[in-house]
Amino acid sequence: MVKGIEKGWAELNLPANEPKDVALSIVTCATANRGQNDQTHKGANMPFAGKIMFVAGGKSYEIEDSLQKLEPQWLGIENSRVLEIGQAYLMSSGTSWDTSKSSKI
Repeated sequence: MVKGIEKGWAELNLPANEPKDVALSIVTCATANRGQNDQTHKGANMPFAGKIMFVAGGKSYEIEDSLQKLEPQWLGIENSRVLEIGQAYLMSSGTSWDTSKSSKI
C-alpha cells in the first residue's frame, strides 16, 4: 500500500491485497477459457478472459457481467443502444483499424 494511506486503510479494517493476490486474479483471467475436458475456474461465466476483476482481501470477483446488465441504467438507454451498434460495427469482419485493410467506401 502507499505509505500515506496504509494506516488509515487498516484502521477502517478495509481488505488489503498482496501482489500475489492480484497476480492470481490476472492468471485466472488469462486461463479461464483454456480449461480441458470442460473444466474451468469455478463460477466463471464464459467467455471469461479479459473481464473486469475486483480484488479485495485476497479474493477476486468478476464484476463485468453485472455492469453490462446494468449498462442501460448507468449509461442511459439511448447511449447504451448507440454503444451496442458501434461495438457490433467494430467487431464485424469487414472492420479494421488498419486503413490498408479497410474496404473503400
